Amino acid sequence: MNGAENALAEAVVPTPRAVPGAGVPAERILAETRELTRPALRQAVADCPESCARPVGLAVGLLDGDGNPVDGGGKMFRAALALAAALGYRDDPRPGVAGAVAVELLHAYTLTHDDVMDGDRWRRGQPSVWAAHGLNVAILTGDVLYALAQHTLAQHTLARRDAAGGAAAARYLSRAAVDVTYGQAQDLAMEPRPFLGPEAVSVDEYREMTANKTGSVIGAALAIGGALGGAGAEQTDALWQAGRHLGVAFQAVDDQLGIWGEPSVTGKPVDSDLARRKKTIPVLAAVGSRPELAEAIERFQPAGLPELARALADAGGHAAARDEAAAQLDQARRMLDRAAPRPAARARLDALIDFTAARTA
Repeated sequence: MNGAENALAEAVVPTPRAVPGAGVPAERILAETRELTRPALRQAVADCPESCARPVGLAVGLLDGDGNPVDGGGKMFRAALALAAALGYRDDPRPGVAGAVAVELLHAYTLTHDDVMDGDRWRRGQPSVWAAHGLNVAILTGDVLYALAQHTLAQHTLARRDAAGGAAAARYLSRAAVDVTYGQAQDLAMEPRPFLGPEAVSVDEYREMTANKTGSVIGAALAIGGALGGAGAEQTDALWQAGRHLGVAFQAVDDQLGIWGEPSVTGKPVDSDLARRKKTIPVLAAVGSRPELAEAIERFQPAGLPELARALADAGGHAAARDEAAAQLDQARRMLDRAAPRPAARARLDALIDFTAARTA
């Protein structure tokens, strides 16, 4: 193992601080996760060659578009899930930190490529990687991020001599990468399809796409954390399934915020989904209730957003997204019952589930 690899191995298994237990609010859990995880994430970025360090740092939220350090990186929701899942089976948070770093890198990989395909110029209030560095660099950055995620798990496995847990974690990482790519392909294929008629997108298709595109990474967070924490095969599979349900709920809330959210809070414009005629749960539900809204969406212009947003809400779109999220969160909790993490860790996971339903960004 060379010097850089030794540094990464040490970075992903730092000496832990105390971590929050039962009864701690989600915001505190997320803050503690950021404090535990960011040093290792910074080390992973620091190990990148100079040619890719700036775009990789931007992708994970540690640098701004000009390469200056920022206290960003998003909420680290997926990292918090990984850490909580690991603590469900072992007191030592260090395996969870390794899983959290790998999942954050995996998540950044998906977002970097997603922004390219969707043409989104902003991410977390900063330029997206392609907007700051160009399309070719963004594509390569996504590839580097996925490779770093694999490398992080490999180095942790070597350092901890945990072949079984490391192998299971690696399987879920690669499974998520496959599923999220499939989900992205499904999403792109849905965009040109009509809102009405035999070729219209169904709500069931939406759920399948979202479980792949969003749920697979969240499922990987829980399963990787559990695997590294010592969970058995049936428990890690239940964690994976819980995450896929949680991902559908997360996306339903995201779809809601994509129309009725506050851009200064979400960091993204509220008209981008409608401008691309994306098939989201509030839009599908509203058009199902009032088919005439399909034409209004097809000829949508940003200036008409307030009126269309009101019409979609009146047709039940806002409520449908809320109800979908609630139903999926209930399924996620049932899967967590099967995974049977220890009570304090389960309380942490329940707090993060509640956060999903209530979030505004």
